Amino acid sequence: MKRRPAETTAAGGGLLAVVAALLGLPVEVVAAIAAVGGALPGVVSWLVDHGGVRGVLRAVWAGRI
Repeated sequence: MKRRPAETTAAGGGLLAVVAALLGLPVEVVAAIAAVGGALPGVVSWLVDHGGVRGVLRAVWAGRI
């Protein structure tokens, strides 16, 4: 996870969508899971680039974000 957090997150989101479909959840729920899973890699990359959660919180506190 430390070397490729975005790819790991994307794989987890895809796996979650497949499991949800196999469990017979409504199509809307599976689509929502897939949409969130598609956005998560970008969010994870942004967090890592900005120093993780602590780095983002420090930037918010300092008024830079």
